[in-house]
Amino acid sequence: MVAAFTITSKKVRLPGGESAIVAEIGGAVDANTAVGFEEQVNRLLAIGSRYLVVNCSRLKYINSTGMGLFIRFSDQLAERGGSLELVSVPDNIFQLFSLLGLESLFVLHPDEKAAVKSILARARAGGAPPAAPAPTHAAAPAPPPARERAAPARERAASAGGRKAPEKPAGKPAAAAATPPPEESPFPLKFSCTGCARRLTVAEPGYFRCPRCAVFFVASPEGRVKAYHTLAPRRLEVKFPATAEFIEPLRKAVRNLATASRFSADAVDAIDAAIDETCSIVVRKCGGGGQTFEAFAVSDDKEFIIAVKLPDRTFAVEGKDPLAAMSMRIIEQSVDSVQFFDLPGKGQIAKLVKRHG
Repeated sequence: MVAAFTITSKKVRLPGGESAIVAEIGGAVDANTAVGFEEQVNRLLAIGSRYLVVNCSRLKYINSTGMGLFIRFSDQLAERGGSLELVSVPDNIFQLFSLLGLESLFVLHPDEKAAVKSILARARAGGAPPAAPAPTHAAAPAPPPARERAAPARERAASAGGRKAPEKPAGKPAAAAATPPPEESPFPLKFSCTGCARRLTVAEPGYFRCPRCAVFFVASPEGRVKAYHTLAPRRLEVKFPATAEFIEPLRKAVRNLATASRFSADAVDAIDAAIDETCSIVVRKCGGGGQTFEAFAVSDDKEFIIAVKLPDRTFAVEGKDPLAAMSMRIIEQSVDSVQFFDLPGKGQIAKLVKRHG
């Protein structure tokens, strides 16, 4: 895992007695460190400076929560007539900016010297910050078309009900069709354990374990059951309070499991980003109300499966929620398949799949 968050700062004098703040950040800015990062930057901005230069050369990781803070600070400084300037942005983080369409929101520089020189020139001229220059990084690869990767699953997340309404054809409206009868649920579902032949019954979709032999099963909403009876050393099941400080130990456990399953370093990083964003959605949705969330991970020679249960709510992006939209975008780009299963009553399970190779 990446190092804990750090920040150091200094002041640079500008003409007219004003000063700019140059801050160097390191480690990670995520749900677990965001509060400390926000408090420290707010203290730096409390002196009234209009310019903040953030050196990102030692920044190892940032998620949608950290991105949201960058956007907020940029807006605050713009209201003062200043700007947020980013320097030495690592390629992996710049690619995340590009993925989310954020690179045009910030002024980017190759190093602190170039950023301070630009601010000094503008301060002497009394002008506004320039438009964000064309980045010097290689452009991130274009994301695949929306329907190339688990489109049916993402469409189910487009509304709180978990289903996308069918599009109506243009032209004369058709006569109202008779309401089809509701589909018969396959649950409660009965089947035999592949490990010990014991008859089992599950009441809803999800992940389960045989109480006799500890074989794991994943039951789909359609009633299909997949067994993981050869994976005793490569499975994980946890239950945590839905608060930010518990995301970090879960991420560490998932990374260890993915590494033990011989996933590449890039794939482990992608799985880490996906579980971080998924759990961040859970924490934001639960709002620190004393709720818990469950996570399950299992792998074989072909794929790594993560399931996260959100109680009483859905993972759907509701209204104009930029953080949730960024989280979903990162999740979809990090894994090969994303599906959301409605639970009886309330709640959803998010199932993320990353395949080998």
